[in-house]
Amino acid sequence: MIVTFGMTLDDAPLPAISTNQSGQAIFGPQGLVRYLETVLGLPDIPKDNEYLRIEQYRQQLGHYLRSAPDAFFSASFQTDPFAVATDLLGRRDELMMAGWDFERRPGMPERLKCIAELEARLKGFSGGLVTGFADQLIEIIVQVGKVEQVFEKLVCHEPKELLPTGIQRLLEALRRQGVELVWNAPTQAVGDSDLARLQSSLLSNPKTKPEPVRLKGDGSLLLLQGKRDTDLAAYFASLLRQNENYRPAMVVPGQCQALEHAMSQEGLPELGLLSASLARPTLQVLKLATVFLWEPIDPYKVMEFVSLAVKPLERGLANKIALLMAERPGLFGEKWSSTIAAYFNTLEEEASGGLNEDDPVRAGQQYKFWFKRARFPISGRVPKSEAIEVFDYLANWAQAYTEGESSSNTSFLVLAEQARRISALLYALPEEQLTALELERVVRTIYEPAPVQLNRRAQGFLRYTNRVGSVIGPVSDLVWWNFAQAEKAYFFSRWYEPERQYLANEGITLTGPEQENALQLWHRLRPLLHATDRVMLVAPEHINGQEVNPHPLMGDLEARCEGLEQIVCTLEEGGLERWFTPASWTSLQVNGLGRPVPFIHIIKGAEQLAKPEEKTSYSSLSDLFYYPHKWLFRYKADLRPSALLSIVDERALQGNLAHRFFEELLKQESVHRWTQEQVVRYLQSIEQELLKKEGTVMLMYGREPERVRFMELIKRSAWNLVRHIQEGGWAIAATEQALDGRFGSAHLKGYADLVLRRGEEYCILDLKWSGRRYRETLLRNEEDLQLVLYARMLGQDKGWPHTAFYIINKGVILARNNQAFKAAEAIMPDADTGEVNERIWGRMIKTYNWRMAQIQNGQVEIRCEETAAGLEAHYEDAPWLEMLEMKAENAAFDDYQVLINLCD
Repeated sequence: MIVTFGMTLDDAPLPAISTNQSGQAIFGPQGLVRYLETVLGLPDIPKDNEYLRIEQYRQQLGHYLRSAPDAFFSASFQTDPFAVATDLLGRRDELMMAGWDFERRPGMPERLKCIAELEARLKGFSGGLVTGFADQLIEIIVQVGKVEQVFEKLVCHEPKELLPTGIQRLLEALRRQGVELVWNAPTQAVGDSDLARLQSSLLSNPKTKPEPVRLKGDGSLLLLQGKRDTDLAAYFASLLRQNENYRPAMVVPGQCQALEHAMSQEGLPELGLLSASLARPTLQVLKLATVFLWEPIDPYKVMEFVSLAVKPLERGLANKIALLMAERPGLFGEKWSSTIAAYFNTLEEEASGGLNEDDPVRAGQQYKFWFKRARFPISGRVPKSEAIEVFDYLANWAQAYTEGESSSNTSFLVLAEQARRISALLYALPEEQLTALELERVVRTIYEPAPVQLNRRAQGFLRYTNRVGSVIGPVSDLVWWNFAQAEKAYFFSRWYEPERQYLANEGITLTGPEQENALQLWHRLRPLLHATDRVMLVAPEHINGQEVNPHPLMGDLEARCEGLEQIVCTLEEGGLERWFTPASWTSLQVNGLGRPVPFIHIIKGAEQLAKPEEKTSYSSLSDLFYYPHKWLFRYKADLRPSALLSIVDERALQGNLAHRFFEELLKQESVHRWTQEQVVRYLQSIEQELLKKEGTVMLMYGREPERVRFMELIKRSAWNLVRHIQEGGWAIAATEQALDGRFGSAHLKGYADLVLRRGEEYCILDLKWSGRRYRETLLRNEEDLQLVLYARMLGQDKGWPHTAFYIINKGVILARNNQAFKAAEAIMPDADTGEVNERIWGRMIKTYNWRMAQIQNGQVEIRCEETAAGLEAHYEDAPWLEMLEMKAENAAFDDYQVLINLCD
């Protein structure tokens, strides 16, 4: 048998070599070792056992440090034992493959002595270290001389001196056993084309200055440039479709899904490229699962978990939890409990009729497993058994999902396998309890983006390889995709010079950075040197949305070549049409939305729109008064924005929490008689529990200064409010008081934050987190419509209650006058509350009747900056003094700007 060997040939080579014929085989290092294992009858080593080897070595390092606490790696080991174990195990494997015997001798450098002592301990360790690639390679070198010839010939792609030391030793053992070793002859440049001239220059003596390459633009060497890889992919796929005889081989570094998608869009055979991404939902589940073990829980990670496209949680339940976490980031608050109870009640009712895709039994089990489980302080430790339970659950769920789909869903198989590995690694740990960082490190040891083939190769696909070093023979037409910097930029030696010198004296040669760099440079040139007729280099400026650096060979091209513009082609300026039928382009015309018009005209059904609603809110009335188009779209067409599944911003969160703290405080009996000490003590007593339920963001690591500052503000502001109530002689009548009444033909409902009583007098206090200046303006302009509406509903026909705003973050009461609170900031001190409220109420009624008359006539006003002037002219004779003053600016928080042509 003839074996073709290369360091990159565990991937497919170019040109493709048929292995269907007996006597032909292609191997990279892994493939050759696997083959020799079988021939020599050695036990097959698991492919993915490195994590167990690392854990075994970590344990040995821990034992070693007990007897040698000053070892060179002790400080690093205390910081990150897994990283240290990974690095030292790599060093041990490198020494083993280089042929070192690990014997301790006088004069040995400290680090080598330490590794030798560790190896001696491993040999005495029960069962020894789990076999890895290095161990198996050495065993093969030992055993290969004891059998007959394993194959006749091995053709090695790379020069011998560039191969790693362990591979050189293996090939030498095969040669001694009788295998003929053939080293590929250097490539030669043939012809006088641009490509041949460049090849001659690249093959010239590197110690002499090369002659300049004068390019003539004959099409043998092309450089296609563009801004984005997606643009180039679409262009190239179209080029292939327009030129049916153009079917080049390709070098496609990495996993390029842009090219795969473009080929599919053009109806061309799919390449079957692999895709590896840590962002894949199945792998995201793996790293997010541990969040449920800790307290306080991380709401951001919980939100990520429940928002994943695939997760071990019923879809409907996950959506409910996502909405709850977005508004009130915490667990088991009042709204949480009522919402989850309502979900399960509805689910039970709909399950019998098959109206809901969620399974009630499965949903209940999932909710109990993830949300009702025991949690442990994040500053402490979690029992190992709890973590194992989580990853066993994930593995079983992923396996069951795959079987339920009746397909070998690779992503879920990868998840199941990695979850099992994490469980196996946790079982192997000697520790019974783990910190959050230790558990995270365990997961990161296993967590990796396993390649997944999203599309199968179609018949007639273009031949390709993912690695430049896998181009091992003549290729007539070659495209080098994503010709940009993607290589390892530098190499550092793991060893100090005295260590290398000591090993050299022992006859041990290590693979150094000079050798690694030389091998990379040698591989880098293969596509250019093996192409015979044409090479097209496709060089985007951005790949996957990120700017990339030019490929290192671009420097060679610019330095060696004259007339580089002869080979450069771009999407904008073209250039390829000299050799190809150009790709087809379609110019898309931009059709603007037009400009806003003053009115929407309702042709049919205007009477239905004007019918009284069973339930109207202040928000609905406000939109009807000032911006009728918003009222139409939101409350009549029911076009509502979907909730953003993200945790509320800090300002909104603090506002929500402040309201909840004040609500809980003001519900306490006789709170209006409490002292400042009692107020502070009560708020302190509910702080932790309330934050866990509705503001766990404040309890996260690093947020303590913000939490302390926020709570101090709440305590001061709460006492200020209680003091204002006491000084005014008020008692608390109700919090979150439900109100209802009539407004014209509409039935109005609302909730008052705080209702106070003083004898026969009442006062409505609207609690606001911030917005002092805005509320001052509302009072000054007699636009505090919500307070007037609520006062009317509370007072009915018994007179007008007092009204005021309490601005929590400033600790001040804003009122029209000082009749209710002497210490309030009075905006209109001499104003009579009843007169002003009657005036506002009358304007509201007339504005409402005017708007409803417009709607009955089929006119819905669109009010914005662009229509304001036209509307003023249209309403020239309107009785403005009797109605609310209209706005001239665009509506704040208008979700319907596209519908009214306000956005381009």
